[in-house]
Amino acid sequence: MNLRNLRRIEDLEPSDYLSIFRNSEILREQHEAGVDCTSILKGKVVTCIFSGESIRTKAMIQAAVHRLGGVFSYENITDQSYCSKGEESLIETVFSYSQFSDILIIRHDSLDLMTLGPFVNSPLINALSGPHEHSLAAIGRAYSINRRCGNLSEVVIGIYGSILISRPLKSLVKLLSLFGATIYNDSVIPELKLTGEILDIINSNGSKVIESSINNFIGKIDALFVAEGLPQNIYNEATISSYCENFKSISLDLINNMKKNSLFSVGMPNRLPNKRSTILPEVQQIFMEEKRNIFIDWVYCTQALICHLLGLSVSIKSESTKG
Repeated sequence: MNLRNLRRIEDLEPSDYLSIFRNSEILREQHEAGVDCTSILKGKVVTCIFSGESIRTKAMIQAAVHRLGGVFSYENITDQSYCSKGEESLIETVFSYSQFSDILIIRHDSLDLMTLGPFVNSPLINALSGPHEHSLAAIGRAYSINRRCGNLSEVVIGIYGSILISRPLKSLVKLLSLFGATIYNDSVIPELKLTGEILDIINSNGSKVIESSINNFIGKIDALFVAEGLPQNIYNEATISSYCENFKSISLDLINNMKKNSLFSVGMPNRLPNKRSTILPEVQQIFMEEKRNIFIDWVYCTQALICHLLGLSVSIKSESTKG
């Protein structure tokens, strides 16, 4: 069975992403016009298998599915499941759910979704699985950039904080590199500068990451992404301590130096290991307003992604056009 998946950014082509973004707009327009879209996923079961709670991601997926008339199923395998008790393997759990689900959305720190191919017969979406991927977050952010800033090949984005410590940002820069976007990064400390496999993928796509101080690129960019405050637990204490010490919380003065209508996104959680916020209190209102818009975008983009992977149309014919 040849399934469409989003196990990693490389699973889809640029044309797929652009199609998903166009369908996101169609779904938005229909929803805002009061069109009943509950027939689109009628009879389809979307199952989330998460190893740990994620309130934002779970609520977003649930809203996306319910608004299109689908059935939302959720399994937290850190609770009293057979898998959590060691009574069955993770692959056995995923296999079982795939028999009853039309699509699976998976979040698991150590699971490489690429290994599941022989065991599932449902499309897979990566919602923070493995060491490098949060494909679902990346496509949502890319849609926000596309909607706000236009042609992704001409977009200039800046990232403050280490891409290496952020799976959503690693996925995002891979996706944007497919279109040749210009990417600036202030990694805070040299030890956390982007290297290795992700950088190789970006370079092979014909794009590049320019390491520079945020003060040097803040006025050039169309979107600023601030890495989440809690790094992946793969670095030694001295490195994390140095990162926290040198991280400068985003100020209003800095935001005011951005171009008009630029996108501003702050990764969550936004507390560093030393409990200091990645943004100053004076930026909180802007952060919340932007977060609201990004969440709304994410719902429509997730709907479009699910429909794309299942090969479903998103357009609802009005009564006057039905033959």
